Amino acid sequence: MFVLVILVSRAEGREPTYPEDRYWDAESTALGGASLPLTEDLGMTLMTNPAGLATHERFEVEPSISLETPISTIAGYPGLKFGSLSLPGFKSDIAAQPGNMLGYGGNILPAIAWKGFSFGVMASERFKAVTDGTTVDTQYVSQTIPTLGFGIPLARGIIRLGYSIQYVNTTVATNSFALSNISTQNFSQNAQEGAGFSHTAAVGIVLPYTYRPALYLVARNIFGMAYSGAPLIGGGINSTTLAREPMTADASFSITPRIGDTVSSRWILEFRDLWFAQRTSLMDHVSAGGEMTFAKMYALRLGFNADQLDFGFGFRLGDNNIDLSLFKERNDLPLGGEFDTKLMVQYTFHFKTGPTHTIPEGEQR
Repeated sequence: MFVLVILVSRAEGREPTYPEDRYWDAESTALGGASLPLTEDLGMTLMTNPAGLATHERFEVEPSISLETPISTIAGYPGLKFGSLSLPGFKSDIAAQPGNMLGYGGNILPAIAWKGFSFGVMASERFKAVTDGTTVDTQYVSQTIPTLGFGIPLARGIIRLGYSIQYVNTTVATNSFALSNISTQNFSQNAQEGAGFSHTAAVGIVLPYTYRPALYLVARNIFGMAYSGAPLIGGGINSTTLAREPMTADASFSITPRIGDTVSSRWILEFRDLWFAQRTSLMDHVSAGGEMTFAKMYALRLGFNADQLDFGFGFRLGDNNIDLSLFKERNDLPLGGEFDTKLMVQYTFHFKTGPTHTIPEGEQR
């Protein structure tokens, strides 16, 4: 599949220093971040759960475009000019809206899949900023991640195995500046950066019974991942090397009951980072979500994560999908509220050719 994804100010509370946080889309954010069973979409499957690639047997192309921004950024428009991507060019917008989280960015991920194999390159750059009228807190994140993965169905698709390797190139910079002094500063100052190989292995069991119960277990950064050198693209100023990322594991359980002839649903319970390598609270690790799809065209979604509710909807017409989510994400900067409320809108085009036999038709787009 070919996937094109553009995200604005994505996952600010989920700084991508852990492998669970490298890719998010509008459907998963509306479901509280419960993403492992979302195997229909290549971007989510390739980046988070390679066992799901076992369901992608045909040649597929899937461009997708997403836009995301904090609600406070929308509230500030049209006063928000975004005249420059530099911090000095952003100064007037920041100064005019103390207390509002402002930010934007972009992400592109071209990929292709056939017979369970997939390759893609995800590249992103984004930033955010907030001020109390005196101090400005900023965060800059840049990533380039070539990824190769494959999935194998066994026992007529009941068991799915998957593996992916990612060449992760990351630059992260978090700074505090005096508002009066940001004309001479840069978002990427005092950055941490580096490149390294990350290995992901996954197994899934989908039982051919009523409600199709599914269990997925994914291990990430197997044996850990050490950063070294400079990233492929971009880079920070006065940089140091990112710390080694630990191995983590995620697990999910889901069911997909049908309600009549025209209504289907999916309910997911997911636990991220099973052995608490991230050392955050229990509720930050638990995600739960449900979606109902009507006439294979309209979807309503509700999610729960970190004591916060998220929701969204989707519309499908032929090979075209439009998804929207409104969700809350924990703010990792000293200034601003505990959570940022964000809006994401995503357009996806799905193209497939050729027959499929191993995976049940209900799991094919």
